[in-house]
Amino acid sequence: MAPDATTQTTPATTYPVVVGKVLVRLRRESTLEQAELARRVGVTQSTWSRIENGASSLSLEQLADAAASFGRSPGEVLRTADELAANLEREGITVLRRRNPDPLGSGFALVAGAVIVGVLVALVNKGR
Repeated sequence: MAPDATTQTTPATTYPVVVGKVLVRLRRESTLEQAELARRVGVTQSTWSRIENGASSLSLEQLADAAASFGRSPGEVLRTADELAANLEREGITVLRRRNPDPLGSGFALVAGAVIVGVLVALVNKGR
């Protein structure tokens, strides 16, 4: 059933987008270029770009390699993503576990990365 004018939508994003934004922040803090990190992880730069945008998932091995490049553990990366997801939920943004939720009748309006980056910046600043 298609939403009508009276149907309310809930702002939403996906967990892969959240993880991607965390990876972007960690990569930039480590002063690594996308191409260099992609090489270390064993993917092309375009594939790494899709991972950072949440359009592709990374394997556990790739997560471990990326985390090592940041001087972190995979658990730390995912813990940061979980904290960001919890903060987004507190701000009223639903975090969907799947990249491709059913858009028809779902009641969700996917939000842009800028919203997630804003919450991520607040999370990082809060931790300092």
